[in-house]
Amino acid sequence: MYFAQRLDWFFYSALAAAVLGAFVIFSGTPWGLGLSPDSVAYVRAARLFSEGANFSSLPSHWPPGYPILLAALGTITGDFFLGARVLQSLLFFVNLVLLGVLVRILSASTAIAALLLVLLALQPAFIHVHLVMWTEPAFLTLTLLDLILLTRVIEQPQGLRFRWSLALVAGLAVMVRYAGLFLVGINAIALLALRTDDKRTARIVDAVTISVASLIPMAAWTLFNLSRGIGATNRSVVFHPPGWGAFEEFQGSLAGWLHLPNELGWVVAAGILVLTVWLLLSKNESGSVLPRLLALFVLFYLGFLYLSISFVDAYTPLDNRVLVPMLPPLVLLATVSG
Repeated sequence: MYFAQRLDWFFYSALAAAVLGAFVIFSGTPWGLGLSPDSVAYVRAARLFSEGANFSSLPSHWPPGYPILLAALGTITGDFFLGARVLQSLLFFVNLVLLGVLVRILSASTAIAALLLVLLALQPAFIHVHLVMWTEPAFLTLTLLDLILLTRVIEQPQGLRFRWSLALVAGLAVMVRYAGLFLVGINAIALLALRTDDKRTARIVDAVTISVASLIPMAAWTLFNLSRGIGATNRSVVFHPPGWGAFEEFQGSLAGWLHLPNELGWVVAAGILVLTVWLLLSKNESGSVLPRLLALFVLFYLGFLYLSISFVDAYTPLDNRVLVPMLPPLVLLATVSG
């Protein structure tokens, strides 16, 4: 299996690229990372948390994971903005390493694997989210790690440590972005539908236990917020489906990834839908369950965004920042289809 493959020049090259990429992120932000209104809120929460180590200082509108990371790195470095630069640089390094693992799982050719990694590493949208004080790099780390662990649990289900690691990673993803809830759904569906070695009862037990364990951090955070009287996530549930403007922004973001005119974004969206459905319905000829997991990832993430905009946050922009978790899976899927 690929998990037992010996290291070859691709892994050393990927490691070197990851180190170089981390250096570029850190050295390219001498005056600090880019900021947005969300970034200012993260820093404020991190400062308050580090000063009193009190969870009550953290706003419920966002999960506590990223402000806590900022507080930890800010305390270590002595400056929150320096700590944020170190954090985003480290996350860029880790994300490239994890992408290298996923690319190598899919491709037996080291040359193709290296080309894929370069394409992903140089994608402007991928680089941009690491240059701004946003949660997306940490979220990317956890989603990529979830895909690797889920592949391992499905293809080699022996051993509890990978199951519990999968639950932990999914739970941490929810604590970085509430959108991490879609990983809980992916993990459960994949364990039920894509694992064929165990009896149905065993698959159901695994899916339920991993899902419940993944939701424990979110449940604890929700109960804590309710106990301080500010609401579970400071959001109301109201039906407001996305309009045409949201779709135009969505197709524009997809077209931008391929450097196409915005008007052709619908063609990219249609291609993504056809590709993911085709991979889910076709026979698994690659020897790995990962292509189907990538297809599930894209469909579940898009479905989560639709539900989130329709019922929770009507002002969620469908820009590069929000859509970037789909970028690595889509590049990898395009290779599988080819």
